[in-house]
Amino acid sequence: MEEEGIVEAQVELRKLFSRYGGDLPYHQWPLESERWAELVLALLAQTVSWHDLDLRDVVDGMACAGLLEPTDLAAPADEKGFSKGIERVAAYLRETGVAEHEATRAARIVGAAASTLVLKYSGKVQRCLREHGKQVLDELAEVFEFGEMLPSGPKRTALILWLQNTLNLPLGLRTPAVEDYCRSRGFAYEELAEAADRIDLNLAVVDDLISIHEASERQAGG
Repeated sequence: MEEEGIVEAQVELRKLFSRYGGDLPYHQWPLESERWAELVLALLAQTVSWHDLDLRDVVDGMACAGLLEPTDLAAPADEKGFSKGIERVAAYLRETGVAEHEATRAARIVGAAASTLVLKYSGKVQRCLREHGKQVLDELAEVFEFGEMLPSGPKRTALILWLQNTLNLPLGLRTPAVEDYCRSRGFAYEELAEAADRIDLNLAVVDDLISIHEASERQAGG
């Protein structure tokens, strides 16, 4: 992959999402940063006494304040075992009414999850889900057999669509239309996928954005 191609692909994806994001079919997670926030929410629900709190509002507030960036939370700890990012999360939780011991424990748990993402998946939750999603895809491809009625390639494409639409997994469809789009703009599909990761765009919506764009271009030309 070439850095120049990745940068060009990022520009194109931002334009596509800005132009056509509102026209996308239903996708619960168009932005991958929202999936990370949802994991934070799930972890907090198991670690703090939240019955008098709206935890989703708390997590949304932390996200808006820029406190949930995995690389910040996974930064080197001080002598007390805290990074500055973890300290900020603990302080925010205390300000919302969480008891000090619970706030400290919850912040450290969130920090541990962030460290896993950074160490194993470059801080990208979609790379984690994609790696394990591909394992599910491979297993399903073994389970479903259609013989000559549906060859391996179309079968795999059908399964990806199913996993995209039902589980919102960040798996990409490398269709001829997507390949043509990449080729016409001078970058490779791999560079497009990397660009989607870098801007936290769910790879599963990329083929939809391209399809909407192509339909719009045809309509304008017709």
